[in-house]
Amino acid sequence: MRSFVLLLISVVAIVTSFSPVRNHVKTSSLGMSTVEEAFEQAAKQYLEEIGSCLGPGMTPPPEFEAVKNALDNGEKMTVLAARMYDLMCEQGMIYDKVDGVLVPTEVNYKTDYDKPEVKTKVGYIYQYGINLIKRGIIEVDDVKSSVKERLIARVGLTPEEFDEWLGY
Repeated sequence: MRSFVLLLISVVAIVTSFSPVRNHVKTSSLGMSTVEEAFEQAAKQYLEEIGSCLGPGMTPPPEFEAVKNALDNGEKMTVLAARMYDLMCEQGMIYDKVDGVLVPTEVNYKTDYDKPEVKTKVGYIYQYGINLIKRGIIEVDDVKSSVKERLIARVGLTPEEFDEWLGY
């Protein structure tokens, strides 16, 4: 997930400095001509990373296919970003990376949610969604939906308790 995050940070930097007037200007070392193309490339690389990191016999979560479908259907950037965030949430909650390989997590979020490493992991994913909203990359409702479904439900708290737990 870390290399995806670094790639997405590059795309976020492009998006936040992107001027609509300069729609076809080179936008970074990624060599893309538009922000949308850079974002599509980030999505493709994220899928490749997950596919290459899955342990033997493991299949990616359904959100993986949702990102592929969004790419195949030429969805707009906010839709693609929403599918990517869904996948990021799911990957972060169901897998741990051990020696470069994604393996099923052993964390029981409902009983282990107060462990510092669990709180840090969940908080990171949550804050990442907030940062995407602040940069206008993803819609608020998409992040809320993903957080409720993929984070809050697993921890077993109400949305208010969840925010309080994470210090918001």
